[in-house]
Amino acid sequence: AFLSYAIGFNDEPASIAGGWVTISKIAYLIQGDRDTLAISHAAASNAVRISRLVTVDELTDVCTFDQAILESASQQPYSHVVSFLEHLVKHCCDQIHSDQAVESILNFVLLLLLRHDMCEDVQVNRGTLFLIGIVCGHLSGSITNLIGQTSQDYDVHRIYQALIQQN
Repeated sequence: AFLSYAIGFNDEPASIAGGWVTISKIAYLIQGDRDTLAISHAAASNAVRISRLVTVDELTDVCTFDQAILESASQQPYSHVVSFLEHLVKHCCDQIHSDQAVESILNFVLLLLLRHDMCEDVQVNRGTLFLIGIVCGHLSGSITNLIGQTSQDYDVHRIYQALIQQN
């Protein structure tokens, strides 16, 4: 819940000054000096497994749709979630100008997802974690650490494919 609040899922993201920056700093503090490759190696297969469980309804439930997002979304499947992701990508890019900061957030999401089977809070908030992870995976070029190869046929992959087709 803190992540969605800090980034501005429930408010206009532009009004949350530095939300992505705040999350990247927290992520870096938690991650410490651990090597990015070590984190992705340890967590990627687990995240990919969980990504197959996430449904479009689960992602839609955590998206907040203001009028601008609703107007920009077409009637295509997943269009509201894709429009929300585009909105998040824009605000992340406006606030973070470091690949390392974006990668820290992705690693933080991967570390949290390692606790998925043991922690109810992670299970309840996995839609939020995947939206944040998709944004950071997309921007860092490490999306396969979160969702695997993008040719798979399940909701998270379809949404990501729609996102990259629109950009």
